[in-house]
Amino acid sequence: MEEEILKARKKEDFSAFDIFQHVDSKKKKVTVEEREGDNLSELKKRFLTAQKQIFIFSGNLSFINLKNKKIVILDVLEELVKKGVSIKVICRVNLDGVKNIEKLLSLNFKYGKEMIEIRHSEQPLRAIIYDEELATLKEVKEPTGKIHELNKKIFIYYGIKDKEWIKWLKRIFWKIFNNSISAKKRIEELNKLIK
Repeated sequence: MEEEILKARKKEDFSAFDIFQHVDSKKKKVTVEEREGDNLSELKKRFLTAQKQIFIFSGNLSFINLKNKKIVILDVLEELVKKGVSIKVICRVNLDGVKNIEKLLSLNFKYGKEMIEIRHSEQPLRAIIYDEELATLKEVKEPTGKIHELNKKIFIYYGIKDKEWIKWLKRIFWKIFNNSISAKKRIEELNKLIK
């Protein structure tokens, strides 16, 4: 399974359920929603439980733009930076998502400390690891258009509290992170393309 994740590039290349199915039923939970970001209060609560570190496997960091009338996810991440929580991210650093990356990295400049580190990698997981306590993985299922198959888009959120599986996910995170290029370096090179 580790090899599959390390070889895969797109979220469609690997199913988070393949991990979730192996976790002890007492240490996992699943939520299915019809819209992304329906439960921002839950996401905020999870973020704010982090005391030391958050590890994020992302596509293009689009989730930082999630907001409703009461909660803005970028503001929640700013609270973490103020608290001194380290945030490490692996995501695609491409022209189409560079604004999201710059927004998040601007928090380092704003607070004069390097609490957020982002590196470029195309990988299949959409997951967040909160300290050693919790890992959440997200999967999006699109309608197939076929009779008796999924007829609407759904978002599946898997929660894992099994310490061994969290350690395993962190090990994969570090393998990808350590073999990836810094977002700052990549943005410098991307900027040369558009000048």
